[in-house]
Amino acid sequence: MFRCRWCDFRCLTCSGPQPFQCKSCDKTKKYPNLQYHTCVSTCSPGFYLSQNLSQCLSCHEACLNCTSSNETSCLSCKLGFVYLPDSHRCEKYTGKPYYIDSNTGETRTCHSSCTQCKGPNPNDCIACNSMTEVLLDDGHCVNECPVGFYVGVNKTNDIEINICLSCSIGCRRCINSNQCTECDGSKGYNLKNENCIPTCPERYSEKNFSCIIMFVC
Repeated sequence: MFRCRWCDFRCLTCSGPQPFQCKSCDKTKKYPNLQYHTCVSTCSPGFYLSQNLSQCLSCHEACLNCTSSNETSCLSCKLGFVYLPDSHRCEKYTGKPYYIDSNTGETRTCHSSCTQCKGPNPNDCIACNSMTEVLLDDGHCVNECPVGFYVGVNKTNDIEINICLSCSIGCRRCINSNQCTECDGSKGYNLKNENCIPTCPERYSEKNFSCIIMFVC
């Protein structure tokens, strides 16, 4: 026996109850545009609104903003590309890494330690040499992550960036946030099943990696 089920509140019609199973959107509501079977309020970077104002379609692979999928309809470019205003195209940039000065609109060279950046200083990096370096939270490129961090991957505008992510509390060295290989013994943590367990003082017990006071009746 078949029963009707509600679509997600974003959808007008759908193929299932999940927000990514929309077939059309309600134009009078907050999420009027269909993007990859999801109803959204505005198209994401790399997409444009179709002429019938119903779907968000993909720009050309080099465009960050555009008016159509054609390579000559770019309005701005993804990282690693330079905008050619005469032809409205985005061309792969092969010169030194650069950023756009927000005050003057001029192209300026990044610091030599960055492969992509948001400013001229060594702590303005947003991407590093992916073969040998990783990016710290403070924008510096380093050869390896400091104690208490591990190498993770962040994907921005279709570019994968190696970044340093924090290990769990009490962990000095880890493979990822759930797999610790060395704990901070100076702070009373011990390794157990790839987790750092605190050594609790008298009248405390360990629960969920924290010390909880024991109540005695």
